[in-house]
Amino acid sequence: MPERRLEDAVRRAWPAPPPGRGFAEVWAGAAAREARRRQRARALAAAAAVAALAVTLVVLMSTPGGEADGAFDLRTAELYETTRWTAPSDALLPERRVDLYGELPAMIESTEMPGGPLL
Repeated sequence: MPERRLEDAVRRAWPAPPPGRGFAEVWAGAAAREARRRQRARALAAAAAVAALAVTLVVLMSTPGGEADGAFDLRTAELYETTRWTAPSDALLPERRVDLYGELPAMIESTEMPGGPLL
């Protein structure tokens, strides 16, 4: 029985635990807050995606058809003028419009004999 008395004396002398919740309750509360935060983040991301899709659709529907109706608008004409290629030799020979680089004859390679093999 002395052990029982010692245990009771220690229990009486030991300070009482502070009022509050236990670890399991605190952990469950934190998990619930995290779940709500993630749910809000997912909802916000979904709303942003829907808004971006709606803006894209409105912009695409408000732009003119372009070449679909057979019109050649000024933007396309300007783009055509800036991307059209002419031969560099056209500046030298403007009246003939000859591409000198395409008209050069093929040169014989130094490893080939002009009349064919010797044997």
